[in-house]
Amino acid sequence: MSGESFSVIAVAIIVSVVAPLVTGLVMSRTRRADKRQEWARQDQVAAAAATERAILEAKVDGVKTLVDGAFTATMQSELNATTRELVSLRSLTELQRAVGRDPDPAAGTVIEMTEARIAELTEAIAARERAIVLAEAQVIGSPS
Repeated sequence: MSGESFSVIAVAIIVSVVAPLVTGLVMSRTRRADKRQEWARQDQVAAAAATERAILEAKVDGVKTLVDGAFTATMQSELNATTRELVSLRSLTELQRAVGRDPDPAAGTVIEMTEARIAELTEAIAARERAIVLAEAQVIGSPS
């Protein structure tokens, strides 16, 4: 075998071994770069989603506050009306006794039911007020 053919064979062997290695390294670096770009894109999408979620949660909290406020006002209105009703029922019963008539037997039951409803409403409103104070404390105390 001549020296020239040996050189050609040696170069062919080296190229056949080295070329796939170089190609593999280049492809590997390209894949890593593609992955980094994809991860960066995913991070951007996640950040945008987190921002949107925070905005939506703030809007939902605002709606909840409005609804809760309206519901609490409705409950307070019912409490005021029920309290007036109780005063009227008691006054009517006292007037009937003052003129010597026995009050309607159902009046006692109605008065008890009205007192129970006043107690329910009072507790429900107090619970809502405690929840509001608690929620405000959490909002004020939470890190931004």
